[in-house]
Amino acid sequence: MSQQKTYKAYANGIYSEEIDYHEYRSITNSGISDFQGTYGFGYSESEYQLEILYSNNKLYAREIYHPIIDGFFGNTIERILINYSNKEISLTNDISYTLFECFKNSINNKEGDLGIGYIIIEEDNGNETHSLVFHEKINSHIAIDGEFPETSFVKLTIEELKDYPSDTLKIIRNEIFARHGHIFISGGKMEAYFLQKKWYSKTKTITPKDLSTIEKHNIDIIRRLEQN
Repeated sequence: MSQQKTYKAYANGIYSEEIDYHEYRSITNSGISDFQGTYGFGYSESEYQLEILYSNNKLYAREIYHPIIDGFFGNTIERILINYSNKEISLTNDISYTLFECFKNSINNKEGDLGIGYIIIEEDNGNETHSLVFHEKINSHIAIDGEFPETSFVKLTIEELKDYPSDTLKIIRNEIFARHGHIFISGGKMEAYFLQKKWYSKTKTITPKDLSTIEKHNIDIIRRLEQN
């Protein structure tokens, strides 16, 4: 008996909404920066977003959940590990993802839609089922200004920051405040530096209470390194 091959595809999770396998293909000329964006994961009540940021030749990733708390949708952010190698990314679930594109208009996607995905091959009595799991890229842009956007994106570690010289650490720390429109000392180095940035617009004096938990964490780490 000859071996039979079956091809299936699913959107946003294995065995979820079925799509057409033959309308998608892997992108062979991708680079590390092409993975930046927001991707849809899960379905129904278990939906969440995977956000990937490309900055300074590295990738940073976080998952954003919207649990229902006291009848309202909450917002939970969790950093996850991400590695890039040979045109693939691997996450903490040990699955390697490549970039895919839809090359034909369909009910689910339009021609040119991008996403990340992986293929599972299952065998049963000599027959193979090839299943593509495709996670659509909802947005390619991560709206965080500055040269070090990762400091407002995820909680960083000392290991990730320790190799920066002290003068760069000072800029990284103050860039967090600058994103919020902090007014620096008139005539000072930080004011002169950030006034050169097109995205900077001074509005008010920013204090720690104006910052996110992620930003407060990173400022604390940076200050500890600056004091060493």
